Amino acid sequence: TTPHPSPCIIVGGHSLWFRSFFREFLPDKATETYCVAAKNKKMRNGGAVAFTLRCLTDNAGVKQYKIVPESVRVVFMGFSK
Repeated sequence: TTPHPSPCIIVGGHSLWFRSFFREFLPDKATETYCVAAKNKKMRNGGAVAFTLRCLTDNAGVKQYKIVPESVRVVFMGFSK
C-alpha cells in the first residue's frame, strides 16, 4: 500500500475532553457549522469526527497547533443536539 502523505492519528476519549480540545485548538472566529457544534456540543457516544491539525512555528521557534476549520467533518453520528 502507498503511505498517506501526512501522518494520521486516531484518538479516542470522552466527549467532554473532545469539546475542550476543540475549544482550545479551533480558531475563535471559526463559523463553519461543524466548528460551532464542536466548540459548543458534546460528541455523541461512539461518534467520530475528522479534521486536520496544523503545527505552526512562529519567528521565535515557538510551535502552536491549530485545527483547520474547513477540514472539520463528521464521520459517524456527530454531535449531540
